[in-house]
Amino acid sequence: MDVPKNVNDLYEEARRCAGAASAPTAAVLLCRKILMHIAVEKGAKAGDTFISYIDHLSGEGVHPA
Repeated sequence: MDVPKNVNDLYEEARRCAGAASAPTAAVLLCRKILMHIAVEKGAKAGDTFISYIDHLSGEGVHPA
């Protein structure tokens, strides 16, 4: 799967936060940001609420694991 560089960078940062940095809250916030990027890439309106992004992804059949 091709992942845009900005999304991959966020993912790698989230991994560092969850691991060595012991910063789980930061990791969760970064993962939420990743979901927002994916939703907008899949056609959601930029600047919307987080729950609207999740609803959009669900409606599109996209369920990130």
